[in-house]
Amino acid sequence: MGARVAILMLSVLAPMLVWTPAEAETTEVVDRAAAAPANGTELVLGGDISTLRAPARLGPSRVVGGAWRTFNVTAPSGVPDDGVAAVVLDGTVSTARGAGSILARPRGSTSGGAPLLEYRPTGGRGLTVVKVGRDGGIQLRSSGGTPTASVRVVAWLPETTSFRVDEGPARTSARVGTTPRTVVVPGVPDEAGSVLLQLTRTARRSGTLHSWAVGEARPAQGLAFGTGTSSVVDVAAVGEGGAIRLQSSRGQADVAIRVLAWSPTDSSLTARPDRLLATIRAGRTRAVPVADAAGVPGEAQHVWASLTAPAGARVRVWGDATGTGVPVHDWRADGSATSVLVPVPPGAKIAVRVTGTTADSRLVAHGFDLDRANQQLVLEPRVGTHLLGWGDVESLRGTTLVLARTADPVAAGNHLQVRGSDGLPYTLEAVTTGSAGSGRQTVEVTPATLSEAFADIRLTYGTATGPPATEAHPKRQAGRAAVNSALGASLGLGNWSCSAGGSAPAFDLTFSGDPYLDVNLSAGTFDFSIKGQLTSTAEWSGSQVVSCSYERQFAQIPLGTTPVAIKLGPTATFTVDPHGEQATVTATSTQRLYASLYYDGGEPIVGRALNADASSDAALGPGSAMLDIGLKVALGPASLAEVELGPEVSATLGASYVLAPPDPSADPDGRHLAGPRCTDITNTLFLSFGASLLVPFLPDVSLDIARFDTEPVTLHRGPCVGYEGTITYRVQGSDIDGALNCNTVNEPCSDWNHTVVKTLTPGPASFISWGVMQPYTWTWTGRQRTFVKNWHGGGNWNRLCTTVYDYNGVGSVGWATEAAYPSPEGWSVPTIFTGGTAQQLQAEMAVGHGRGTHVTTVTDHAPEDGFPCGASGTGEAAMPGYVMTTDEAGGGEIWRQQIIVVADYGAEPPDIGTATFNLTRREYARN
Repeated sequence: MGARVAILMLSVLAPMLVWTPAEAETTEVVDRAAAAPANGTELVLGGDISTLRAPARLGPSRVVGGAWRTFNVTAPSGVPDDGVAAVVLDGTVSTARGAGSILARPRGSTSGGAPLLEYRPTGGRGLTVVKVGRDGGIQLRSSGGTPTASVRVVAWLPETTSFRVDEGPARTSARVGTTPRTVVVPGVPDEAGSVLLQLTRTARRSGTLHSWAVGEARPAQGLAFGTGTSSVVDVAAVGEGGAIRLQSSRGQADVAIRVLAWSPTDSSLTARPDRLLATIRAGRTRAVPVADAAGVPGEAQHVWASLTAPAGARVRVWGDATGTGVPVHDWRADGSATSVLVPVPPGAKIAVRVTGTTADSRLVAHGFDLDRANQQLVLEPRVGTHLLGWGDVESLRGTTLVLARTADPVAAGNHLQVRGSDGLPYTLEAVTTGSAGSGRQTVEVTPATLSEAFADIRLTYGTATGPPATEAHPKRQAGRAAVNSALGASLGLGNWSCSAGGSAPAFDLTFSGDPYLDVNLSAGTFDFSIKGQLTSTAEWSGSQVVSCSYERQFAQIPLGTTPVAIKLGPTATFTVDPHGEQATVTATSTQRLYASLYYDGGEPIVGRALNADASSDAALGPGSAMLDIGLKVALGPASLAEVELGPEVSATLGASYVLAPPDPSADPDGRHLAGPRCTDITNTLFLSFGASLLVPFLPDVSLDIARFDTEPVTLHRGPCVGYEGTITYRVQGSDIDGALNCNTVNEPCSDWNHTVVKTLTPGPASFISWGVMQPYTWTWTGRQRTFVKNWHGGGNWNRLCTTVYDYNGVGSVGWATEAAYPSPEGWSVPTIFTGGTAQQLQAEMAVGHGRGTHVTTVTDHAPEDGFPCGASGTGEAAMPGYVMTTDEAGGGEIWRQQIIVVADYGAEPPDIGTATFNLTRREYARN
């Protein structure tokens, strides 16, 4: 559980979501289980909490005795008769014979209750949240002192609320001093995102109590307490493990901590460190901003605050900035902080006046809730349908439901809308019922569709958004603010089924996105879209052929306070053929998706926009692999763990990733590329809708929508191995057996000395069975000498003529148009060396039909003999072709081996040649 915490209460101000006295007088709302009209009666529900425009009194002021007394909290004007999970009460004691507490609990509970307020003989004031019990009732009593009290309902929580309010608040206590102390709040699960606490302080001295989350800074403002015992409601930021920090400004104090309610992280509530909204000067009416101030945004609907005034002062609070008419709150201060729930009015200001003192008072904000403008909900339950909140459900295991003693009884055949302990909304039918003891009830249930439980459903969740392309939606409503509509889940993990002997990949799948849903059952319209990002990672290594499939497991996420859950189910298959060698597969992909379906009785309108990326670190070597990923997005009531999925609206967005070495036939140069990360990832995306489409929402509609597939796209082209550097060839010899040159030969002789340098163009090379090819530039320098001699007698040879041929050539060789194999002439095949293995390497000095120029210089040493020596001149020359062979080719990342070769050309005299490799092997991106 993170440190993010939300405030106590939500308000719904949209007209269709607000209960007003006038609406209550004209709308019949009854207990569905008892008696209902033929089509039920509409329940207008919306956010997590709804405040009343005018607090509703539970009868006139009266003496509250020591015995539990039952009150019907659904009777006051503005509170519906059904569908109420809890109420927010404030109470004021005007007089009492002694100090004590007024306690509250739901009807049917056997708990000791929780304090509504603490009082002294001079009076007292407080606020609490109480679960509504059977027949819409709560119970009140006093601990002593016969107080005269007035109790009001200031807000109510619908059964669909994301807040959990239990029968009896979890409680702990701590001795708190001037040194900060860490206290673990009981009964708060890890999934909680907000916690509403009641802090009751008992001390002989007045002081200030600070509360804050572990790891955060202590807020400057705190909760003021007088002497004796007093309580205040705080929106606490709870850290990991449910811990908070407490500190007293002076002396020691005993603090009781009760959890009135908590909500998950996706609620619209937000906690803020205690911040000062305003300082109230005595005797003045001040218009105080309660939004766009002290860290409270303008979109806030309610502010949870406390006001601290000197003991004996009269405090009045109006619901607007005028300060006229009857105040919403009016009490005598006792010097302690007093909690108030402040709906944000038009203009975002309220009026506050403090009299009967000369000292200043302080109004402090503890948190707020945002407008749930992105959610609207109207339910019309059928006869026998019960709406049950979190606090009504003790457990839901398999198909057995255990109801709390405070829940209304359920009969077989009834339908239930249940928000379980996991926060998910379940729509169920009661099959049989029984007793769990202590007034609790067991119910065997089976899944039901929404249309079976409700005669009408009109709901909106999220913000209508069009696809990122030009595919405009014709009928979407626009302009709604998106508030907390994002959802996310980690979907990968285990349950792979693999072929014998095969190992499953390490796999993870995460999704984050924004859903939108707009349904009107009676009008027969359905509008759904989802826009988000799906990220997957897979790692595998081995040498065996493997084929694996992944068994789907649903992650279910509630859509706000609606009776609908979104279900995200991953599917995946993985196959790899490592070609008999040890291979490694690593791949990361991101799929951005948009899918929508709109139906209003005509032809369905489908929107889709799919694309995907792959990380630059995808690798495969050697072999090939395939990873199919599917994300099934389903809508409907939450699914029971041990029950087959019922009808649901579903869309599957899939991606097929193929990892393989590059295909030479698809390469523009026909290259056979290779390397440990020389991998292509191609991707095909698809979108399909479920066969039982719309049945959970529109039971008479089943659509047949064809699957949509994208064209395959290459997402990733991994780097491939190539070389850079030089290969230097040198060939030296003569036509005299045993002579390297003609320098010491006393007979007619020719010798030659050629050097060819190939400088590789850095980039990927092509590896084929008989060689390695890569573009290069080349230079050729050489000299050939011919000595013409005759026998002069006496053992001497006379040199008649000397002809020297000086050769020079430069050029370049690139990829041939059909370079997978060389052309017959070998004209533009960029072969740099050949041979099948690292132990057998051949290097061709020639560059096909590469040509250079020659300069011929002729010297006539004995012109008097009349021997024709020829003429000097220039011309073209063809490069000689020599093949040099070695048994040691070198290897590794760097090639720097000099290869000394003796090539025997049959009857020809041998040449002495060297081939010097000065190459670096690297990975190169492909163009």
